[in-house]
Amino acid sequence: MKTIRLVLLLPALLFVATTSTYAQGTGTPKYHRQGFYAGIHTAAAVGESNFCSFGADKFRPGWNAGLNAGYRFTSIWSLEMSASWSQVSLAEQDCCLSHNYILGYDLNRYYDRSIIPEGMKGQYYKDIKSNVFVQRYGIQVNFNVLGLFNRTKRGPWGLDLSPAIYAAGSHASILLKETKAPMAKNTTTWHLGYGGQLFASYAVAKNMHVGFYGAYTQYMGRPIDGLPRVHSTNYTVDAGVKLILTFKSKKGSTPLEEDAPTALLADVAHVSPANASENSSQEPLAQQEIAQAPSVQQEEAQKNLVQENSLQASDISESTPHTTVSTESTVAEEEEKAPSSPSRTTSQVAESQATAATVSHEEEYSLDTPYPIICFSFNSIWIESDQLAKIKEIAQALKANSSIRVRVVGWGDEIGGNKANKRVSLQRAEAVKKHLEQHSISSDRIEVVGAGIAPDNLTLGEGRIAIVQVIS
Repeated sequence: MKTIRLVLLLPALLFVATTSTYAQGTGTPKYHRQGFYAGIHTAAAVGESNFCSFGADKFRPGWNAGLNAGYRFTSIWSLEMSASWSQVSLAEQDCCLSHNYILGYDLNRYYDRSIIPEGMKGQYYKDIKSNVFVQRYGIQVNFNVLGLFNRTKRGPWGLDLSPAIYAAGSHASILLKETKAPMAKNTTTWHLGYGGQLFASYAVAKNMHVGFYGAYTQYMGRPIDGLPRVHSTNYTVDAGVKLILTFKSKKGSTPLEEDAPTALLADVAHVSPANASENSSQEPLAQQEIAQAPSVQQEEAQKNLVQENSLQASDISESTPHTTVSTESTVAEEEEKAPSSPSRTTSQVAESQATAATVSHEEEYSLDTPYPIICFSFNSIWIESDQLAKIKEIAQALKANSSIRVRVVGWGDEIGGNKANKRVSLQRAEAVKKHLEQHSISSDRIEVVGAGIAPDNLTLGEGRIAIVQVIS
């Protein structure tokens, strides 16, 4: 039993030994956890029935391999189906050596050769072994313990506790130890099985988790080794490695990290006519340099360009306090001041126009709100259970004052491009509106806005929010 406990505790020990590195860091998540997933596993296996893998003569390890598929609904729990196949070799235990049991070829147990029916052969238990093939089909619920804590629920580590039930078929072949000649071959016996699993995993990629697991399965009904019952034990234990691939969910998450920041160049705002000509001469050159840069350095170059132009815009704003962000008229003024400039194409003007309008639109919204702020998980538009109380509080306040209208403003973090974050921020605002409507708040009283990337004064996690503001 000590060995069995060690096998089951192995994933937890490995997890504790290696997770400290992540606990000290603040790395950006780059993986998917919610949605459909599938995996494979391979493991060493042991078992115990009347015979045991830890036999009186030696230890006989077996093997296990299988497939699994499921759906993770939240960072805490998922539902999974599995199929596995294993083989264990079992032999007489120490406790039975003194009894000198004999197995007759009729598969009955005898205590002395004198009582074996005439003409029937038998073999001492110490001279035989049972090779057991087990097929196991189950369903289990996985609870990620680390999903209960804010610090770890979006981290790369997972620690799943999984109660499970199985339909299992065992097929035992009884052999002579020395010659390996078959003594008896049983038919397949089906069992109802139950047990559990512990799985410690780490995200090595955005959609791939690997880890170590230990599983225990108890079988009801007849002994799996095909021998007459002596002991009440009837179980297998397997421990090994598992690989999980998570598929992106169209409903539950949007892969922000996959949206390349292609729109960053369009974030260069033409703040006033004073700097229009300067920007028009610099922008195409910078774009050309970025296009020629290696893919690894492209994102950094884009960010530097945005920062440079932002500083220019800031300087100009300080010197001309009454200058506003450009609109369609501003773009037209730029065109008039530089009509012959070859660096300003029609498409670039249109892009600048759209960008300027976007900036102007987003700056209308602040973070001020009299109501609780709704927080979202990374890469998610779904309101989690710990945020529902905030929704209820807001709804009660709106019911108490039925004359006011509100605006729900969604925000996103800095990961991904502007296009992706505009979409996700709007979806987050719409999710809050939907929940308010479920609390009997009329849709006519609620306006939704996707504000895109949150202001710079918010940290990465703080930017994934939605706020409710009074507008009338």
